Parts: sequence; C-alpha cells; structure tokens
Amino acid sequence: MVYIFLLFLVILPEFIFSQTDHEFWFAAPEITNAITFPIQDDTINIDRPIVLNISTSDGPAIIHISQPAKPAFPVLIDTIQTDQFYQIDLTEYIDQIECKPANTVLNSGLLITSDKSINAIYEIQNRINSESYSLKGRNALGKEFLIPSQKLYSNYAYCDPPARNSIAIVAKEDETTVKIKPSSFMEGQTGLDTIL
Repeated sequence: MVYIFLLFLVILPEFIFSQTDHEFWFAAPEITNAITFPIQDDTINIDRPIVLNISTSDGPAIIHISQPAKPAFPVLIDTIQTDQFYQIDLTEYIDQIECKPANTVLNSGLLITSDKSINAIYEIQNRINSESYSLKGRNALGKEFLIPSQKLYSNYAYCDPPARNSIAIVAKEDETTVKIKPSSFMEGQTGLDTIL
C-alpha cells in the first residue's frame, strides 16, 4: 500500500497543473472597509493592507504587475530570487485595483507575468477582515464557469460597504461579451434574466 502511495506521488505531478504559472489575471473584489457598530478605532480601513505574495523555486524571476486596460497604472517590476517568498505591497493602488461599483464594466483587471514559474496569492492582511485569493494561472482561463456561493447565513449587518458575495470577471481580449445567468437575485438587477 505504501509503495502505491509513493508511486502515486511521483507520477501524479506530471498530470496535474497547480497554481504555478507564468501569467495570472485577477480582478480584486471590493472589500468591506469599515464596521459602523460598535464604533472602534480599529474598525476603519479594514480592507487594507493589500499585498501580492509571490514565491518561486526557479529564480531569479522578473515579475511585472500591470493593468493592460488602464495605461496610467504604473507597471510594477520586481525580481524574486530562487526559493524566495516575496510580498509586493499594493495598498497605495487600492482604489485603482478594487472592482467597484458593482454591475459595471471596469478596466481594473490585473495582469501578473513572470519569466519563470511562480505562485501568486492576493491577500488582505487585516486582523479583522483578512482574506486570501490563490491565483490560478491558466487554470482560471475558460469560457464557462460555475460560481459557488452561500445564502444560508447572513453577513454582519454593520459593514460599510455591506458584506456580500461577489464575482469579478477579467476579459483578456477587447470586445469580449460575457453572459451571466444568475440563480439568485444580484445587486442592481431586477430579475433572474441572463445578463450581458
């Protein structure tokens, strides 16, 4: 039994793609930035800091972070050495990165590229409101997706903006048409009709 397990571990990586890649597209969701009750000093700006965590086992890797649809956004360039974990602080660009307002075509999608294979995680590093999003590289690309969410439990009522489930879609090409067929009511929509 142990031999079969070891053989499985040796052969499996040849057939499975993980989050390791050279190119990642990401649309950062708008995150609750304040709690209005009870009022406390540490319940404001709880959507920050935001960082991009990068790691590589094959370096040095030259990383480029850009917003192709927003030429005014500065291209951020960093070099990461072999077997290094590196954080790139994006907090000063939060208003350019977060996808807001809802139900709007925006130009805020991030493109992260590297000349070597890397892993990337977008993270909100606040002790009250932390979250991390593992970027999937080519595994996130496609033309049909099922978006899981929950509606059984309610969110904390005193969040600003209100805490809610959300999706953000990045189109790699201009003139891309996106169709969304909701199974629950969405903010800004009056019914369950397909949204273009």
